[in-house]
Amino acid sequence: IREALANYMNEVFDLNTKSENHSLVNGGMLGIKLVCEILLEKDDEVVIVGPVWPNIRSSVILRQAKIKEVNLKLKSKWELDLNKLFSSITDKTKMVFINSPSNPTGWMLTESEQDHIMSFIRKKNCWLIADEVYHQIVYDRAVSPSFLQFAKPNDKLIVINSSSKSFNMTGWRIGYAAGPKDIIKAIGKIQSQSTSNPSSISQAAAVEALNGKQGFI
Repeated sequence: IREALANYMNEVFDLNTKSENHSLVNGGMLGIKLVCEILLEKDDEVVIVGPVWPNIRSSVILRQAKIKEVNLKLKSKWELDLNKLFSSITDKTKMVFINSPSNPTGWMLTESEQDHIMSFIRKKNCWLIADEVYHQIVYDRAVSPSFLQFAKPNDKLIVINSSSKSFNMTGWRIGYAAGPKDIIKAIGKIQSQSTSNPSSISQAAAVEALNGKQGFI
C-alpha cells in the first residue's frame, strides 16, 4: 500500500517520492496526533491557521504546548494575511499547522502562497504540518496544490492526507503521512505501539482506490 500511495501522490502532484516517504495511519486525525506526540513538548509554540477542526487544537493541548492562532478574514472571499502569519512565527515556534483546502471555510492556498510559506518556514527552521485531506474536493482544477510540490528533500514538512474524502472511505480509517523518511519511520513505530496497524481489509480496499482510475472523482 505504501508503494501504491507513493505512485498515487507522484502521479497526482507530479512528485518523485518513494514508499519510505509515506506512512500509513488509522485516519488522518491519528496522523496529526502522532506528529504532535513526536515533535511537541511542554510549552512549545504552535501557530495554527484558523478556523480549524477542533481536534487539531486538542492534539496540541494534550502535549501541553501553546497555541497561537492566525485567523482567516472573510472579505469578498476568505483570505489569509501572509504578513500576519509570518509575524506570528517566532524563534520559539516549533510547528505551523495549515489546512488547505480548508474545513470549514473552503479557503484554499494558491501555488505562489504555498511556495512563499515554504520558503519562510525553511528559514525559520520550524516544522510545517499541512493537512491536505480535501485535495480532490475542488472544482476548478484536478486537485489543489500541495506543499510537497515546493519542498526540498530535507525540509521540515509533513503532509497529512486521507482516503476518507477523495475515495468516500470515511470510517475505513486509512490515513497517510508524507515527509522525510526519518520522521515517517518514527510515525510507523508509534503507530505499531498504539493500534498495531490499520485494518488489513481497509488497506486492501485503499490499494484498489489508489491504483484505480481517478478521472471520475
